[in-house]
Amino acid sequence: TIEHLGDPAGAVREMQRTCRRDGRVFVGVPYRYGPLALQPLIHSTVVGRWLGPVFSWKTLTLLLRTSGLTPIASMRYFWNFFVGAVAVKTDYSGFPES
Repeated sequence: TIEHLGDPAGAVREMQRTCRRDGRVFVGVPYRYGPLALQPLIHSTVVGRWLGPVFSWKTLTLLLRTSGLTPIASMRYFWNFFVGAVAVKTDYSGFPES
């Protein structure tokens, strides 16, 4: 539900930070090219603000990669309303040496 947060990128960075070494994270977001494709046209309405932003596969991948995660699998689900990705942690900054 990161689309409902004021800082979706910050939420993904926190998932990455708290994920164990070589751990995996799943992020699912409303799909830009599914049934919610018209959402950007209503973004300033009450319903549009409630729905939050929609994401393409490209924007989801960029969000994950800039947060230190590497996507390893993707899927569209719930009748194409959502796109999701499983990503592995690849940025270990802040981890003590083993």
